[in-house]
Amino acid sequence: MYSFKPMPINDKPSNQQNPLSNRTFLAIEDPQGRRVISLDKSIYSLGRESKNSIVLRSPHVSRYHATLLKVYSPETDAHLFQVIDGDLQGNRSTNGLKVNGKKCFSKTLHDRDLIQFSEQVRAYYLVTGVEATESFVYELCEQLSGNEKSKGNIDPFETVVGNESDTESVQNSVLIRLASFPELIPSPIIEIDLNGKITYINPAALLKLENIQQMQAKHPILTGLINIVDEQRQFFVREVEVDGAVFEQTIHYIAESRLLRSYLTDITERKRAESALRESEERYALAARAANDGLWDWKIKTQEIYYSSRWKSMLGYEEGEIGNSPDEWFNRIHPEDLQRVQAELAAHVEGATPHFRSEYRMLYKNGEYNWMLSQGIIVQDETGEVYRMAGSQTDIQGRKHAEAQLMHDALHDALTSLPNRVLFMDRLEHALEMTKRRSDYMFAVLFLDLDRFKVVNDSLGHQSGDQLLIALVKRLENCIRGADTLARLGGDEFAIILEDVRSVNDAKYVADRLQKQLALPFNIQKQEIFSSVSIGIALSNNTYVSAQEVLRDADIAMYRAKAQGKACYEIFDPSMHTKAVTLLQLESDLRRATERQDLMIHYQPIVSLSSGEIAGFEALLRWHHPERGWVKPGELIPVAEDTGLILPIGYWVLREACRQLKIWQEQFATEPPLTVSVNLSGKQFKEANLLGQIQHIITETQINPKTLKLEITESVIVENAEAAAKTLSELRAMGVQIYIDDFGTGYSSLGYLHRFPLDALKIDRSFIINMCNETESAEIVQTIINLAQNLQIYIVAEGVETQQQWEQLRKIDSTGGYGQGYYFSHPLSGAEVEQLLAEEVQW
Repeated sequence: MYSFKPMPINDKPSNQQNPLSNRTFLAIEDPQGRRVISLDKSIYSLGRESKNSIVLRSPHVSRYHATLLKVYSPETDAHLFQVIDGDLQGNRSTNGLKVNGKKCFSKTLHDRDLIQFSEQVRAYYLVTGVEATESFVYELCEQLSGNEKSKGNIDPFETVVGNESDTESVQNSVLIRLASFPELIPSPIIEIDLNGKITYINPAALLKLENIQQMQAKHPILTGLINIVDEQRQFFVREVEVDGAVFEQTIHYIAESRLLRSYLTDITERKRAESALRESEERYALAARAANDGLWDWKIKTQEIYYSSRWKSMLGYEEGEIGNSPDEWFNRIHPEDLQRVQAELAAHVEGATPHFRSEYRMLYKNGEYNWMLSQGIIVQDETGEVYRMAGSQTDIQGRKHAEAQLMHDALHDALTSLPNRVLFMDRLEHALEMTKRRSDYMFAVLFLDLDRFKVVNDSLGHQSGDQLLIALVKRLENCIRGADTLARLGGDEFAIILEDVRSVNDAKYVADRLQKQLALPFNIQKQEIFSSVSIGIALSNNTYVSAQEVLRDADIAMYRAKAQGKACYEIFDPSMHTKAVTLLQLESDLRRATERQDLMIHYQPIVSLSSGEIAGFEALLRWHHPERGWVKPGELIPVAEDTGLILPIGYWVLREACRQLKIWQEQFATEPPLTVSVNLSGKQFKEANLLGQIQHIITETQINPKTLKLEITESVIVENAEAAAKTLSELRAMGVQIYIDDFGTGYSSLGYLHRFPLDALKIDRSFIINMCNETESAEIVQTIINLAQNLQIYIVAEGVETQQQWEQLRKIDSTGGYGQGYYFSHPLSGAEVEQLLAEEVQW
């Protein structure tokens, strides 16, 4: 039935007949082949599962069908193998096990025993007395197989019928006996006599202590055992480390047989876990000490809480002053926080949150409440019931104070401590919501802009400017109620919310009070400073949707007040918003017109008072809007200044006027040559590269710099007199002539004029228009002419519109000055100028 053919031992092919060092073999045959296994280990598992030491390749055997154990026989001082049905955990195979045709649960094997696992799988257990070759083993197997065949075709797994009670009795006795087999215990067991000789060792010891038989009493497990024998003490426990593994060694002294029996338990993992736990606890303790936290541990069932010394000292208490009840904790939580803390605890206990975390105020021993952060986590038993909760307590008073300070800083102005724009807008939104809830509720917003604050900053420095703002705020606060809101929006802009006003008259009353308070001088660094504010007022109404709209309208009204001459207030009306929208559109259109070069220059003649001939022209910017038509200079220039376009536009006008002048000078030669006057805006005059730009244009257009007149308003020069004097001197050094434009309408700066290198004063048209009808205007004109004569400069009279004005100017002028106005000509295009010059007109 079975026939063994030569196969390499352990399934490894070999072409040589080498001697086999081991003398114990298992010759296996299954449906997938035949092989010989050299049994050189202490324990083997056999079955169809691939994890077995020896795989039986047949579906008719169990996954873990049998176990081979090497056992020690003290009688023969030799090791034998014992076969056991199933595994060492007590699980039996499905088909059972037969040795030499007899069914058994466990059997010590002898040479040439036949082990039958199923009809298709069997094995011979072979023990050779001498070193054998592979050929010898296979020949022996063939011989045994032949003997088996001679016995006939007997089913090795046929049912043997016997007495049922006898069978059950035998099985029970076998199970009871095997249950006590040391060979089946997975823990090592070793017996030695008092001479140190091993008298018994089980397979588990051989497996885990591989060299113990060679080392005998020198092995760490056996070292020193003889020395601890005590007739009075027959039980010992110690820990021994062997090759990195740690064993708990329980030693029994059997006095009657004078033997020492050791039971070993591998506690390596337990030791590692204990070490890891100890390190973890040390780390936690160190971290807790380093974090300066208090610890608490709550036994839920007994309702006892352990509070660490630090937990108590954080609240100002000594060790014995706080007990172990939950009331010690909860009775000290601020009443406003208690319900929330309890809800957060309950949420964690019920599994709604992964951990407990709560910030609340705790009552200190000194009677003060300080902020604490408590964190913890529950511990559940095997049934899922919470029996413990532990955590820590951290003092976060400093952090809360810092957070409050950060929040305050985020919502308040650093210099004045007033609410900033963010907080102001939030309160304005609340006021707007109130109007929706209460039909009788009204509020007003006042937008304040400090007049000429930049002059103070530039002349006295930013420190003085800051001091002025602080002093200003104190006066503003005295003019409003506690329920009202005063905020600094930025720079020199402030805003006020007047709560619960009855009519616009309440807002006017406050605006008047503000103006009166600010009319008084401020004493800053021992110097008196006068200041004023322009105020825009917007009253709440049911058309407002957002706070931004209210502030926008107050801002528009403020700009109207500033345009009216400053130091006054204006109340918003819808027409202002319409004008603002129109202005915004105008800004956009001007930007596009600049990019497309749709702007143009017109030129107004300047006539000599002495000869009546044209001496030059003033270049005037003009813009023909595609929808609005001609845009007035009074609208065009402010828009250009507000948008910053005044710089590129200003230099374009200067370049184009110089280029045109050069053409006219070559086309119409006069003596002296024709000149051109160009206005410089305040932003241009302060620009760092002004001199370089002008020099470049003069070089590019190749004009004589003496024929270029630059007109600058009096206010621009006086704003920073020292810097202005330096710039004017450098312009004069280039050969350019300097005019003071609109003289007489600005600051009382007569005392400064001698410091500036000037060539002419342009008398404002308002004086010229009225000089023939008003004595005062005539006297002002005469005074300006006398001043120019004393400064050895000339005048240019703007706004000459009648022959009477022209004749009177010629009569009183003593400076060799000039006139300009509609009496001579309105501003002309370049082509019209050429026609006028060709006619050689003289007045």
